[in-house]
Amino acid sequence: MSKPFAGVIPPVVTPFKNDELDLEAFKANFSQWNKVPLGGYLVAGTAGESPHLSAGEKEKLFAAARELIPNDRAFLAGIGAQSTRDSIELARIAGAQGADYALALTPFYFRGQMTGAAWEAHYRRLADESPIPVVIYNGTPSSGLNITPDTVARLSEHANVAGVKCGAGNLAQLRQFVRLTPEDFAVLTGAAAIYYPALCVGVDGCGAAVGNLAPATMIALERAFKEGDHSRAMELQDLIAPLGGMVSKRWGVGGLKLAMDLAGRCGGEVRMPLTKPSDENTKDILLAEFAKLAKMENDYL
Repeated sequence: MSKPFAGVIPPVVTPFKNDELDLEAFKANFSQWNKVPLGGYLVAGTAGESPHLSAGEKEKLFAAARELIPNDRAFLAGIGAQSTRDSIELARIAGAQGADYALALTPFYFRGQMTGAAWEAHYRRLADESPIPVVIYNGTPSSGLNITPDTVARLSEHANVAGVKCGAGNLAQLRQFVRLTPEDFAVLTGAAAIYYPALCVGVDGCGAAVGNLAPATMIALERAFKEGDHSRAMELQDLIAPLGGMVSKRWGVGGLKLAMDLAGRCGGEVRMPLTKPSDENTKDILLAEFAKLAKMENDYL
């Protein structure tokens, strides 16, 4: 059975200018990314500063993205909210603007009550009422919580639940997500540092922040794996991992946006309380790491 989506699906950044959406910069990034055979895009995800966006701003981003994303690539919209009601409303907005899938972060604020049963009830109601298929986002780095494979397995039986993205680099859990869910259920890792081993345990793709900066390199890794060239895949993994760690863990979204600016993409401003690194040493480190991948990226762009 075919998967609903697969491949490299970057969670795209949301550029800001003077603390407002910079849709021209947003569009300029897509003009570059669309030259690369990506599996799709995630709009208003973690790297897109989803918690800093109003519902109205997400609606504008979804509308703009629909015009920019080719029809043969998946369009995932970040709609996760702390209440089921708000998640459903955002899913309706995403569907109305042409998104293909609604990616919903596990609610976490009332963490003592966020049990498997609570999440299962949340996702079932969301899937019942969403006009587009739902993707579970197990965003442990953001939420501090973890949805278990058995809960995901039960939810995968729902006709309107299409997949799961796992933000943490937990290979054992990724394997359980793959093993316990149907063949037409998509499993993504969100960790670029483990993309090669994640492919080895059966994942369908990667939704990592570094895909904003080095999508061609990630696709080359995936292609080498599928062609059985494991030594090449591991070589590319070793190139991607340091940069991926810098723009996701070490400096976060601010570091990612700075790296994009340095590489000639449109990172733009972040929204407070996030900040972009400003010291020259950080810039030198990011440039040095991107330089290792630059030829492969520029050959596409």
